[in-house]
Amino acid sequence: MKEAYKIEIITEKRAIGQVIDIIEKYGVTGYSIIADVTGKGKRGIKHGDDLNDVFKNSMIITVCDNTEAENILKELRPFLQRISGICMVTEVKYLVQ
Repeated sequence: MKEAYKIEIITEKRAIGQVIDIIEKYGVTGYSIIADVTGKGKRGIKHGDDLNDVFKNSMIITVCDNTEAENILKELRPFLQRISGICMVTEVKYLVQ
């Protein structure tokens, strides 16, 4: 097994492309996207039943090494403060093929 970091980012659907650009900028090519994430945060409840999907939340999940994670997180911090969102980081182990 290989040690790595799992980065989970929840942000507005309209910002997903920008988040992917940040992730890929540092060499991480794999990620998963979960659309229409609902829940409650400091800005209130996100129902996900808006008339359009511009302000719906989505989640991006990726796994990377320590250096990649540090670079991604350094760039994500100001981005999420500007756009809105949350980022969770977890140390993980995964099977390498």
